[in-house]
Amino acid sequence: MVTTLTYDTTSLFFTLTTIFVFIWYAWMYIKAKNHRTTPLPAGPRGLPLVGNLLGLDPELYCYFAGLAHVYGPIFKLQLGSKLRIVVTSPPLGREVLKEKGVVFANRDVLDAIRNCIYGVNDVAWTPYGPEWWMLRKVCVSKMLSNTTLDSFYSLRRQEVGSGRVAPST
Repeated sequence: MVTTLTYDTTSLFFTLTTIFVFIWYAWMYIKAKNHRTTPLPAGPRGLPLVGNLLGLDPELYCYFAGLAHVYGPIFKLQLGSKLRIVVTSPPLGREVLKEKGVVFANRDVLDAIRNCIYGVNDVAWTPYGPEWWMLRKVCVSKMLSNTTLDSFYSLRRQEVGSGRVAPST
């Protein structure tokens, strides 16, 4: 009887220790994952699930100008589960798009788009790199060449004439 009680106590001790260690490692992993090495810019606090979506103004440029006045020319917005960084000053925009363009070239691909576009193998969704450059080169040389555009001239005029497409000004 004493050996059974000792065995049960030892088994319970090791089980509880294992569970505690597992929970501790999981907590440390989540804490390390959420710890950012570089601080994010300031921005308005969002609600837990929707972020700042409910506070967006229909005229985004006015909304962003107001936020830039409060938080500076670069700020963060939480739009649903996605964190977005907004740049409102031309010099910072030039630096982001021209000098650091490769860093910001890729975009998130939704699962619905991934399923609809056969593994995201097109110019709009392929990550920046050699494959994207090849797709762009083929698109420009074959699909957007003068001969291809000229072959669809009558169809384009017909679409504009029917009122389906507004003529460009």
